[in-house]
This record gives sequence, C-alpha cells and structure tokens, in this order.
Amino acid sequence: TTVDGGAGRDLISIVAGGRGAVTIRNFNGAEKITLQGYAAGEADRALAAASGTPGNLVLSDGTKVNFLGATQLNAGSFI
Repeated sequence: TTVDGGAGRDLISIVAGGRGAVTIRNFNGAEKITLQGYAAGEADRALAAASGTPGNLVLSDGTKVNFLGATQLNAGSFI
C-alpha cells in the first residue's frame, strides 16, 4: 500500500494484522499517524528499534512502514 502525504495535514491509519508493507511518501511533519490495534508504546518501540535507519519502521506484527521523503519523523508524528 502506498500513501502520499503531500501538502497539508493528513491522518494516516495503520491497522494491526496487515503484516504487509506500507510506503508513505512526502511525509512532511504536518501529517500524523495513528496505529490501530497495537499496544500502547508501539510507536516508541518501533522508533527506538529503527535507530540508524530513520524512515524505516517494523511494527510488532511484522508490518513494514517505509517513509520516502520524510522531513520529520519522531514520537510526535504519532497520535
């Protein structure tokens, strides 16, 4: 699945159980991501595990999230 953040503010939902790959293009920091069906702290865990490879996260169910052109990605990117 590919999502284009583009201009403006977007809310991107990733649902647990997909075990696939999600590519998010043009994530500019105005966008927010919500992780549905994941345990509390999932975003923090995935961000910590991604150190050294920012923009590529692997969630606890195996879902791979690749951020192309991300200008800002941190805990504040997730709600």
